[in-house]
Amino acid sequence: MRTLLRVAVLTLSAALAAPAAAQQAASPAPAAPQQPTSLGVTFNAFVALKPGMTGADVARVIGRAGRELSRAQAGGYTTVSYQWMGDDMSSIMVTLQNDAVISVTQMSLKPPYEVRPATLATYGQLREGMTMQEVMQVLGPGIPVSFTSLMGQVSFSITWPGEALGSTLITTFQNGKLASSIQAGLR
Repeated sequence: MRTLLRVAVLTLSAALAAPAAAQQAASPAPAAPQQPTSLGVTFNAFVALKPGMTGADVARVIGRAGRELSRAQAGGYTTVSYQWMGDDMSSIMVTLQNDAVISVTQMSLKPPYEVRPATLATYGQLREGMTMQEVMQVLGPGIPVSFTSLMGQVSFSITWPGEALGSTLITTFQNGKLASSIQAGLR
């Protein structure tokens, strides 16, 4: 499942990751994992977060500890949610279960690439079961909003703004296939 999520994140941030991915493919794998650089509350930090990372890993990527939002214990599991706020009211929220990331959500983070507006015509081309690559052939790269990896299932939500103020298209992928799409105000 980590591979599926990694492919999804790299595909979504293709405008940012293409040069880095090409460089990685050309160079041999490092002998030991590299320590992530502190990225702050940014889009790059959001896409650097992966299922299974520890809370310490997340804090290292973002550069500081998060604010605990909730904690629950049941059936031998401890589930804790944290939030990191940016200076511009953007945020990253992370949920860990037994100190392993199971869910990450971002709000108001700006990707370092251009996102084409979705239209009713492009929305009409989407079909349940399409792959993420097929959807992006229709829409171009979108803005990843959240992922959840739990019990072998990976869910990934991506949004595209519309042309009109407040209009949007939101898609959800389940294990790499389009499970749902919803639009509001597209023209």
